[in-house]
Amino acid sequence: MSIEKESVWWKEPMAWLIFTLPLLAVVAGLTTVWIAYKKADIVLNDSDSPGIAITKADEMDKKATLMSLTADMKASYGEALSVVLNGKIAKKPHYLLLKLVPAERGSNADVILTLRPDDTGAYSTALPLMPAGQRKLVLEPEDSKWRLIGLWQAPFSGTLQLTARSVSDSTMLP
Repeated sequence: MSIEKESVWWKEPMAWLIFTLPLLAVVAGLTTVWIAYKKADIVLNDSDSPGIAITKADEMDKKATLMSLTADMKASYGEALSVVLNGKIAKKPHYLLLKLVPAERGSNADVILTLRPDDTGAYSTALPLMPAGQRKLVLEPEDSKWRLIGLWQAPFSGTLQLTARSVSDSTMLP
């Protein structure tokens, strides 16, 4: 005859082994969810990625080169700016955007001008007064299919011709 002692489950080592391993897996899973929630990565869109911006800029430069585009700009200090587009343009844009970006970052804010066509076929706008300094000019249509870029010294007056740059010469990224 053998006498077996009945014991309670929490005094058995095998019961602790069976319950502990799944409990640790649950705790590790919840910890992972908490870390993922608290330290979530920021989702970038296409415009935030520098590689995509460079590729788009290269495509815009190629398109302007294929169209043999040039822009003759004439400015009167603090008065008006007019732009005449030349090249193989199938359909003239409804308006042009001219971005004036300071050559030295942090010095002045960017200025974006909208140029609308006038009676002569040129595009024109009022030219605001700006502090002296070199600015990068980026001229593009409303659909951003092409661009012309150049440098100009503010205060703006006189004439300037913007020509399409080859992709190998695209050192003036936006």
